[in-house]
Amino acid sequence: MPVQHSSLVGKTKALTCPMGIVHLLEALFSCITFSLVASNRGWWHANSIWCIFSWCFCFAVTLVVLLVEFVGLQHHMHVSWKNFHITFTMYASLFTLSASVIYPFTEVKDEQYCLQQDYCIAATFFSCLACMAYSVEVTMIHTTPGKVTGFMATMPGMIKVVETFIACITFVFIFNSMVHDWHGALKWCLAVYCICFILSLVVIVLCISECINWLPCASNKILSGYTLLAVLLYATATILWALYNLPIKDKQYCLQQDYRIAATFFSCLACMAYSVEVTMIHTTPGKVTGFMATMPGMLKVVETFIACIIFVFIFNSMVHDWHGALKWCLAVYCICFILSLVVIVLCISECIKWLPCASNKILSGYTLLAVLLYATATILWALYNFQSKHRQPKWARDCWDHTFCAWDKPMAITALTFINLVVYLADLVCSAHLIFIQA
Repeated sequence: MPVQHSSLVGKTKALTCPMGIVHLLEALFSCITFSLVASNRGWWHANSIWCIFSWCFCFAVTLVVLLVEFVGLQHHMHVSWKNFHITFTMYASLFTLSASVIYPFTEVKDEQYCLQQDYCIAATFFSCLACMAYSVEVTMIHTTPGKVTGFMATMPGMIKVVETFIACITFVFIFNSMVHDWHGALKWCLAVYCICFILSLVVIVLCISECINWLPCASNKILSGYTLLAVLLYATATILWALYNLPIKDKQYCLQQDYRIAATFFSCLACMAYSVEVTMIHTTPGKVTGFMATMPGMLKVVETFIACIIFVFIFNSMVHDWHGALKWCLAVYCICFILSLVVIVLCISECIKWLPCASNKILSGYTLLAVLLYATATILWALYNFQSKHRQPKWARDCWDHTFCAWDKPMAITALTFINLVVYLADLVCSAHLIFIQA
């Protein structure tokens, strides 16, 4: 009776196929890399620890992928294996790329002994080979028919991976430049990085676990609104981080200055990544299907975001004897913010149709009212804040020491009020245009 080899052949094919050979090379190169670094005993910098983590993480997960595909467990797992596979491969290529760049700059140039320097150079070489292997796998996935089947294999999904990776790099540089007396603006920047990182990571986990359809409303609307909000948050964080961190006057903190410049650079990259994702969502056919993905919907997000920034400045400049006109301005900001937020919630939850009359007419009428209210607030805020009997317009020369002057905050509120007025005007024009098209 002939011996059956079909089961064994079916399992070994996962190792002998082109993708399996690439997996074996990835595991080999990453294993050699962190083995060389571990054998080179010495003091490890924080950046070196990041590189070692990258290589060990890639090696361990690659072994898990090989084991799962060899045994054939991917068909019995309760996650989308294709989404997990492309997500990990993207992360691994980015991790090894960063390690291949950071490690030689922090270790090779500092080594004085030839043997230790040879170890570092060899580790850098194999790290580059591992990065090339993971990049080849990403290319193979996107060029093989039938592989691009999940959200994480599409361009927006890959950009999500890039966004979270850049956030990780930013955290590394921030950790190396932390001080005990951070300004409130820098705490805001750190909060922005953390919030956007967590939300993007949640999206990735939901896609891998195939739970994105469990959301109570359309996922494309949530992703569109969140991505636009992330662009605005990162834009403010990039500006504030550069404004309050650069330059450092004390020459002893040259290394911290480099870390903060790097954090600013990666913050700009993350903002660009989110901007690219927003552009792709609104230029891909079939993606713009809800109100939040249209121009009026995006402007609604901008309006509420600017209102939040105004509230921050108002909270930091409040006095006990505000004039009635300034209280009116505060009421305008609150009313318009709450109404815009209600519109966004109704659109996301698909409850806008529950309104007793046509929603487009209600939105146009509200936008017109908001334009009139913000016009009065813009005039009154400037009028009652720039008069000498209400505020002293005295520019202090020592206000550039990483803090706002008392006079700068009312000016910032005036500028943001005018910007929001312009945004509401653009919203009114776009809403009216849509009404005329539908008519």
